[in-house]
Formats: sequence, C-alpha cells, structure tokens
Amino acid sequence: MVIGRLFFCVTAAALALTSIATAQTDDLEWVGSWATGQQLVEERNELPDGFTDDVTIHQTVSPTLAGERIRVRLSNEFGDGPLEIERVVIADATAAGSIAVEQGSTVPLTFSGAPGITIPQGAAWYSDPVDFTVTPFDDIAITMTIGEAPENQTGHPGSRTTTWFAAKEEGITENSRNQPRWYYIAGIDVLAPADHASIAVIGDSITDGYGSTTDGNDRWTDVFARRLQANPDTQNISVLNMGFGGNCVTRNCLGPNVASRIERDVIAHPNIGHVIIFEGINDLGGLARTAPDDRQAHDAMVGDIIAVYEQLIARAHAHDIKAYGATITPFKGGDYYPFNENTERARQQINDWIRNSGAFDAVLDFDAILRDPADPQRLRPEYDNDHLHPSVEGYKALAAAVTLELFETNTE
Repeated sequence: MVIGRLFFCVTAAALALTSIATAQTDDLEWVGSWATGQQLVEERNELPDGFTDDVTIHQTVSPTLAGERIRVRLSNEFGDGPLEIERVVIADATAAGSIAVEQGSTVPLTFSGAPGITIPQGAAWYSDPVDFTVTPFDDIAITMTIGEAPENQTGHPGSRTTTWFAAKEEGITENSRNQPRWYYIAGIDVLAPADHASIAVIGDSITDGYGSTTDGNDRWTDVFARRLQANPDTQNISVLNMGFGGNCVTRNCLGPNVASRIERDVIAHPNIGHVIIFEGINDLGGLARTAPDDRQAHDAMVGDIIAVYEQLIARAHAHDIKAYGATITPFKGGDYYPFNENTERARQQINDWIRNSGAFDAVLDFDAILRDPADPQRLRPEYDNDHLHPSVEGYKALAAAVTLELFETNTE
C-alpha cells in the first residue's frame, strides 16, 4: 500500500507539472520571425547539376522577432515529386551568408521525433518545436542534408544572401560552391505572447531588395524591421518579406501572381496582423513593352489591378488582418521598361485609387517619398539605382517613411 500511495503521489506531481507547463505554453502563440515567399525556381536559378540529390545545403536567415522556442517551416510546394530531407540542424551564424557558426550553438531538428522527413509533392512541413534562443537580426544558419529531390525545385531566387552547397559526403567548406539563392526554407516561427504579431509584405523586386547588398540585410523591409524593434511600442511586431523579383499582380510573371499567393504567403502564416501590398509596377511595365500605344489596354489593366487589390483586402479582412496599400513608384528613364504616357497615366490612376478610395486601412505613399520633385515621373537622383529600383539610400528612405503607430498593438 505504501508503494501504491507513493506511485499515486509521484503520478499526481507529474500531472501537476505537466498542467503547469501546458498552461505556460497555452499563454504563448506561434508568430513568424522570418519568412520568404516560395516559387518554382527557374532553370537559371536552380541548384547546379550534381548538387540536387545527396547534397548538403547551408543557408542563413535574419529573424526579426525574439523567442526562445522555435519551429522551422520547410517547403516542397512547387516540387513535382517527394523531397527527402535526411537531416536538419540550426545554429547561430557568425554572419549573414557565412559558413561559420557560433561554437556550441548547433541544435538538431526533428520531425514527429525523427531526424528527417520526406515532404510530399506540393506540401510544406513544420519541424517539431525546439528550444533555441532567437535574437532579432542575429543570423540563424539552417543546414540540411537532402537525399532524393524532385526535378522541380522550390525556393526563393532573390535571397540576396549567400547559400553554400556540397555533396553530402564532403560537407560544407570555404571551397564549396555557393550562390545567392534560398532553397526549401520557408519560415521560422517563435513562441511569443498573444499580443505579438507579424506584418507580411507582398511585393515585387523592390521589396525583394534588388540592388541591396548581398549578405547586407539592407532591404527596405530589413530597415523597417529594425525601426520596429527599436521602438518600445512595436517590439512585439515582426516583418515577413514576401517580395518576388519580377512578380505581377494580374498574371504569372516570375513567381505566382499576387491573387494566387495571398493564402500561402500571408494567411497561412500564424498571427499575421497586417499585410502591406506594394505591387503593380511589373504589370504596367510589361504592358509598356507589348502595347505602349493601346490606351484601352492600359485602362483595362488599371481595372484589373484594382480588382485584385479589392480581393486581397477582402481576403485579409476575412482573417482580421489589416490591409495597407503602397503606391507604385516612378520608373521613367530606365532601360528595363520603356516609358510612355499611357503607362504613366495608368500608374497615376492606380495610385489615386490607392490614396483616395478608402479601400485600404491605411496608405503608404512610397511614390511621394521616392519621386523627383523636379520630374515626378522619375526617382529622386539620391534614391535612384537604375531608374526602376531604389538605391540602398532609397530603401532606407522607404523604411523611414512608414508610420510606426500604424502597427502598434499595445496602445490603450
């Protein structure tokens, strides 16, 4: 009987501890600290021949929200077959794009308790939660060993961050191959108090950071995230960059069209509080190439883009997400898209709707920030990279122009 009572006491104590731990976990929720949009990687951006199967891939990312328990999201969403991941470890990277990690920081991931996982075709997969301290803007290394991989690779070509890869029996060294792309990694979530949330930014190459510094983490969203973390009233907010170079609103250009990716790139992520929509320049630029003199086609494009905006706003509001619209910036003088009056007129019409329709919950007037006062159809010289994309100084100007009060969640 004594043994029985002892067993009962020990069991009761264990249940009590479990209840306390569950209650503590229940007070926390998953929030994105870092994420990137996924697409079918174009042939020119794929892993090279010989480095697709039986390969080790070492990648770094820059989180934007603190946490002490995390999970990693991997993606095979554009694969045409299963993706065999044999092993994944995370560690504190010594720098963005570096193969070096902080000594003693490496932690293996598991998947339903196993060291690896085969992700089915078209699916994304969370790792098991693991204790790992995340500090905003301290880079995290994700090193994975791939067995068999589908021919179609899933990833994010515009990483602006160096990724290293080698045959798995060799391991990653300073002599390993590298290129600035991300493969198969989609997000890192942290457990955080319930008042924490993420901002998802749907954008094109300007949001993706074209012209920013490789391994410099100086896209406009990076600078914006640092502003949020430096402000005591917005330190509970993270930024998830969902920009794609060459992306379009109304049709598939590079990456899926915006109307098709709102679910995967915004709503599927936990605790999104806001979405910023900053797209349209590639739709207009494409029409400037193919039908510069067709005013009717430009008028139709204006209506089509506005219709997609309305759909995005409706989808966001259905999930209690505030939708903020950013005006389309100037691109006169560039070589990539020819300038013409029909396209400029269409840009002004769309921007007028963004500013004055009242459809968005707030407006970020990026056109007003970047345009040249002497010639508003062009970028300001000090913010101009190639007459289409801002310079690093231009990215800083965009980030500095965002009103942080729009994102405060702890105001009374």
